[in-house]
Amino acid sequence: MKYKDATGMKMNERCSEPFNSRQQRLGPSQLPTFSDFSGVADAIKQFGDGTSGGRKTVRIRQSLRRRTATVAALATGFVLLASAHIRIAPTESAPGAREKYTMRVPNEKQVNSTKIVGEFPEGLDIYDFEFKPGWSIEFKKNDKGKIMGATWTGTLHPYEFIEFGMLGINPKEEKDLVWRFVQYYDDGTREEFTGPAGSRLPSPITKLKKPADAPAAPR
Repeated sequence: MKYKDATGMKMNERCSEPFNSRQQRLGPSQLPTFSDFSGVADAIKQFGDGTSGGRKTVRIRQSLRRRTATVAALATGFVLLASAHIRIAPTESAPGAREKYTMRVPNEKQVNSTKIVGEFPEGLDIYDFEFKPGWSIEFKKNDKGKIMGATWTGTLHPYEFIEFGMLGINPKEEKDLVWRFVQYYDDGTREEFTGPAGSRLPSPITKLKKPADAPAAPR
């Protein structure tokens, strides 16, 4: 069986036909011209030739990676600043209870910290202290001999922390115990942890709350 193409020629005749005669038979209007590829040329101009466009995409991705890394670094810095506070544990206790309080002092600076001056909450009776090697404690007392505060002196190197324990008796009423501290550094700077909650340098707070279904503290 012999097959014919759309022009009526047999397939074996078409394959053996010279190109020039094929062009004359079809006519110039039936042959593809450069204008037929103008859309492709416009697309290449607009979107790139596959190499320059690829380089643009890589640059965009690299820029996004750098911005993401910068945001992550800033977030990490904020977390470190937020954690570099003098803290008191526990943050909640019972009215009238005997409690061990622990003061944690970090040093996130590049210089040594040499002194911490503390003022204890009103109504809290601190009567015993934990001493650490290399550190001394000087007590501040009122005219009745009650300890109102203390000064810890020693050397806290960069990126170290130290903890000091204290024993005290809580006031008998429910209230917030507000601690105030000032931390001093070798370069002459200091940080005052005396601000309200939510500030950059807040005072540590211990909430005195009666436990649920607990009897009132003895008078």
